Amino acid sequence: MKRAFTLLISALLIACTSSHKQVQIGQRLSILDSMLSKNPSAVYDSLLKIESQKLSSENRAYYSLLKTIAQDKIDFSFTSDSLITYAVNWYEESSDNYNLARSLTYKGIVRYTLDPKDTISFDLFKSAEQLYSKHKLRDNHLLGMIYAYLGKINKADKNFVEAEKYFVRSAQINKASGNTYNYIVSLMDIIWTKINLRDYKNIPSYINDLDYVEDTPPYCLPNIYNVKSVYYASIGDYKNAILYTKRNINISKDFNSRDNQYYALSAYYYQLNMLDSAVSYAEKAVWAVSDTVASSNYHLYKHLADLYKLRGKYESAADIYYKAYEFHQMYLNEVRSKRIL
Repeated sequence: MKRAFTLLISALLIACTSSHKQVQIGQRLSILDSMLSKNPSAVYDSLLKIESQKLSSENRAYYSLLKTIAQDKIDFSFTSDSLITYAVNWYEESSDNYNLARSLTYKGIVRYTLDPKDTISFDLFKSAEQLYSKHKLRDNHLLGMIYAYLGKINKADKNFVEAEKYFVRSAQINKASGNTYNYIVSLMDIIWTKINLRDYKNIPSYINDLDYVEDTPPYCLPNIYNVKSVYYASIGDYKNAILYTKRNINISKDFNSRDNQYYALSAYYYQLNMLDSAVSYAEKAVWAVSDTVASSNYHLYKHLADLYKLRGKYESAADIYYKAYEFHQMYLNEVRSKRIL
């Protein structure tokens, strides 16, 4: 009897100690949560040191959510949605509506990242939006992301009118909450959508909004210059299109896109009937080709061949036309191989 009583006391002490430890871990996770927006890399490293198998179901759900958010913020390459699915399943059975909305949102992000055409991601974002509205949650960053992804999905489906509505909502929320980066991204998404809609008359106001953003992060400038150059080319203002494309080339470190940037400059100079410059940049474009199976290679080489033909360089044109044909065949072979696999 005495031995049984001792064992019972020991079991209770172990349970209390274990329970206390889980409370401490929960507090630690909460602290990491507060650090996510400023230092996701440090949060991710800290989470890796936690043995998730030894966590209570509640802490494991919180851990899974935080780890997924940290992975998204450090541009982790997702291969599965199993981690965030655990969080979604647990929070669906709890009364924590805020973390359920976060879990649904980040499961949507993971599914979208794995396959932008996955219709499940749209349903997840809509569920998160409805939950946010129903329970009057307060997290503008979260709601701005929900609207941004709903816009992206509609844009991918070529539902540009609906996409624009979501992008505008996202921009309004991000501006109000002082989220500069996401506000800039939302403005660019609106401009791209309006370009697709050929709604050029309303684009200048959004370009002005971009210009008046204070403390624009330098890494945003290449994308800003790119959308500006495409807009100006769309309305036939090729001088400004050239100006912003050159600015982009001067500051961008993305050398993989150099061929298409030079191709764009060549096309703009051609529209201005400045053939010498058009030929010069067309030659730079083909010299800058890095991906031998890119579908754009055919157009780069054909464009240069067309210019050579206009200048009377028929032998050079013939050689380049043949290379354009070869690149086209390489691209088709790559497509066939992928389809066979």
